[in-house]
Amino acid sequence: VSSNTGAYYNVLSPSPKTITFADTPYTVLASDFAVYVDATGGAVTVNLPAATGSGRTLVFKKSDASGNAVTIQASGAETIDGANAPTLTTQYESIMIQDSASGVWWKI
Repeated sequence: VSSNTGAYYNVLSPSPKTITFADTPYTVLASDFAVYVDATGGAVTVNLPAATGSGRTLVFKKSDASGNAVTIQASGAETIDGANAPTLTTQYESIMIQDSASGVWWKI
């Protein structure tokens, strides 16, 4: 995995949030908040952890202009607004999701 991370503080949520840059298949870490994905070298899949109803929020953004897709892959049979693997296909497209219940992520 080729990734870099940084941290920042959100005024509304004072705990540190981690920003990750990924360009190969990536599995979301417990410390991640935002994942910026560069799919210039080929399609990239980002694997989510299991949804537990924790309320955790994650943000994903496709940073490149290539025609390669970024797939946000839910764990097993879990869903994100009813879909198992939504995709980001255009530069700067993003998705924010929240762990809303066991096995369920919602777009917010």
